[in-house]
Amino acid sequence: MQSQSDVVIVGEAGQGSLGPWLTLIGNEAPDLRTHPYFTNALRELFSVVLERNIKFEHPLLWDTKGEVLQKLVNANLHEGWASTHSCAVQQRHLHSEGLRLQCGLCPNCLLRRQSLLAAGLNDARGYDFSSVSDDESDTSLQKQAAQGLMPLVEFACLKENPIASQVLARELTTFAERMGFDNNDVQQRVTRLINAHGRELRSFLNTRPKNSILRQIGEVFL
Repeated sequence: MQSQSDVVIVGEAGQGSLGPWLTLIGNEAPDLRTHPYFTNALRELFSVVLERNIKFEHPLLWDTKGEVLQKLVNANLHEGWASTHSCAVQQRHLHSEGLRLQCGLCPNCLLRRQSLLAAGLNDARGYDFSSVSDDESDTSLQKQAAQGLMPLVEFACLKENPIASQVLARELTTFAERMGFDNNDVQQRVTRLINAHGRELRSFLNTRPKNSILRQIGEVFL
């Protein structure tokens, strides 16, 4: 707000803004950190506190992270991407010889790896777990791989389960009504987003060795 701008650009792709909202586990609350529901509520708050009409825009809401990165590559605006960090694991556990590593198996890391592959970028900094061979028989590693992969798998499969598909359609109808969007347009855009995400995820898993934990888990559901 120090810039005095009336427009806030939310740079999160659709997987981050819509995925956690649509893939709930049990009775957990939906994750709305970068969802238009949250930014719309924030806009209403700012209008009262700041006495200004602040507008939040989500220009990448219907794109995958891989598609966003590809746009940057095509526009030659991707310089510096390798210095970014996605890992959700506590950082004190991920340092080796002075390098800040990423675990490679949390949902954030897996989406990063999937998206970099889709955009033709190679993360040369490496990951923890011995370059993430993910073909070890360690039970804790298998559990971590499964926990990291399942949110991505669930989002990719939202249209394949009849019940989940009905819930998805209902949630998107409510979303369109609340946000003033055209319902048919929202349904089509999210379907395209889910399909694109699924293709990127399958492509990533197919690059893993056949004995890879990630590939074996993915082949069960995808």
